[in-house]
Amino acid sequence: MDPVWILAHPRSGSNYFRSLLNSTGLFGPEKEFKEYFNKDLYPIWRKVDPYSLHRKGELEELESRRFSKVFSSHANDCQLNKERIEKIYPNIRFILYRRKDVLASAVSYYIANQTGYLLIKHNRHKSDFLKKPIQFDGAELYRTYRTVLDLYNGWDDLVKESDCLELTYEDLVADQRGTINSVLNYLGLDYNGPLETDLIRQTRPETKEYMARLQQMVESQNGGL
Repeated sequence: MDPVWILAHPRSGSNYFRSLLNSTGLFGPEKEFKEYFNKDLYPIWRKVDPYSLHRKGELEELESRRFSKVFSSHANDCQLNKERIEKIYPNIRFILYRRKDVLASAVSYYIANQTGYLLIKHNRHKSDFLKKPIQFDGAELYRTYRTVLDLYNGWDDLVKESDCLELTYEDLVADQRGTINSVLNYLGLDYNGPLETDLIRQTRPETKEYMARLQQMVESQNGGL
């Protein structure tokens, strides 16, 4: 199996996507090792820190990983590393996974940074997440939006003219089974069992208000367009 990278950006729902793929048993090392792939080729999930792809040794470390989730840091990182990536992985394939609603991603990122909760797996943690105090800082929220927008576009040069499957969070929410099946078909795999996730949806009462205020700031910066 050729290397496959899932290219994502922060707060795109990529952990939700990953958990559904893992629930098939095709991407976890135990079942996959025994039933599907040669020991040396079984995919291992690898989540790379958003700001580490350009660090010395990072690509070489990924060389031993056959199925990875990689975050973009900024657009230039992809340009700087494209030649190295293609040299190390001449037959690499990509799954570009993004959330079309950049405003929602930005607000989610802002709240995650304020609360310290990037994902939630237990109801106790959700209760703690909801109790965490957060403050509205318009300037910081807008900076977060600009960061997420840069990260959203960060993979464009890398996937240009590449073997790439493009998916969105909105696709996954609207048609969970169909979206996962498109991944399996792309990879030449088959699975008809249940899809499950151990993640709990993260939302706060402030989310809609923050999105509306961010929308106003974006429209103001864009001259009302």
